[in-house]
Amino acid sequence: MLRDRINHVVHGRALLAMRIPEIREVRGTQPGFSDLFESYSLAVIHLNALTARHAPRSQIDEYKELISNLEEEAAYFVRNYSPMHGKFDWAD
Repeated sequence: MLRDRINHVVHGRALLAMRIPEIREVRGTQPGFSDLFESYSLAVIHLNALTARHAPRSQIDEYKELISNLEEEAAYFVRNYSPMHGKFDWAD
């Protein structure tokens, strides 16, 4: 199965980098980011599988919402990440 053969952290980071170019400044090893990248990868793969097998619209919409929420979370993290210091600035 595809999802068992790929590195989901790398895959998720690449997918998010296409949607949020600023994510390229973040190392995948930063706390929280590897989990986010992995979750994003798995959600996108599952959405593609649901779409391919013509799953009920409610299931597809659920995964689209999940993906959108993960993208919002990633954008929030990127806005508050300081690549110069390798940490987050939560003042925002």
